[in-house]
Amino acid sequence: MRKLILLLPALLFLSLPLFVCTACAESDSGLAAVDSKEENIMLNELKKDNPSYYKELADIKAKHPQIYRKIIAGDLKKQKLMSDMKESNPEVYKKLIRISGLEKKVTDLVKLYNETAGNERKAELKNEIKNILSELFELREEKYNMDIRELENQLKTLKTKMAKRNENKEKI
Repeated sequence: MRKLILLLPALLFLSLPLFVCTACAESDSGLAAVDSKEENIMLNELKKDNPSYYKELADIKAKHPQIYRKIIAGDLKKQKLMSDMKESNPEVYKKLIRISGLEKKVTDLVKLYNETAGNERKAELKNEIKNILSELFELREEKYNMDIRELENQLKTLKTKMAKRNENKEKI
């Protein structure tokens, strides 16, 4: 029980958007322009796929429009990156989608755990959360290993270019 409570802030940090209070003090000039058509498409998808986040955004929009615009701009940017990733690297894209789905599931289960009164049901939820967190850990490890392999390939390419450049130093 104690470990689960200690894990909760980490889970929330990973799965919920971060809001920076200093954004309230920033001027509108630093905000990215957001196409209202793209915003509406994204909001309609959120309303269907993630109603709790949609409601959270609606509350933020009403109370803090500047922060809302920053969040929407960031979410649209992430959506574009994911769309590009889907085409350029489907394997990583699938892992990221799976990770995102599991993070949402853990967040929902933690919320349910905190609302549940029965010890038996809490034990079941705790076990399910533990299993999902274990799977998340493994998926992230796989993703990190993929990133490392990609970086190693980039390093190898750069070293090859550097070696050719040094060979041709006199010609340059």
